[in-house]
Amino acid sequence: MLLKNYNTPSNLPIGDPLDPKAMIGPLHTTTSVERYTQRLESIKKNGGTILNENSGQIGTLDNWEESSGGNWARPAIAKPVKDDPCWKEEYVPPTSRQ
Repeated sequence: MLLKNYNTPSNLPIGDPLDPKAMIGPLHTTTSVERYTQRLESIKKNGGTILNENSGQIGTLDNWEESSGGNWARPAIAKPVKDDPCWKEEYVPPTSRQ
C-alpha cells in the first residue's frame, strides 16, 4: 500500500509547506538536494535498491510559478544492503506527513 501511494504522484501533493493539503515541501538548500541525490545514488551503487519509482529531485512544478528555483525532491523508500554506510550516518531526507 505504501509503495502504491508513493508511486502515484497525485497521492503526495507538492506545494507550499504552509498549505495543509501539501504533503511534500522543498528542502532548505540546493546542498540538501545534492546530498539527498548523492545518498540515493550511493545506496544503489552499494547494491541497495530504491523501491519507489517517483523519488529524487523534481524540477519546476506545473501550474505553480513560485516553485521555480525551489529545492524540490520526492521522498524515497530505500532498501540498503546490510553493510551500507547509510546505516551508520544520520541523514534526514525529505519526509511525508502520512
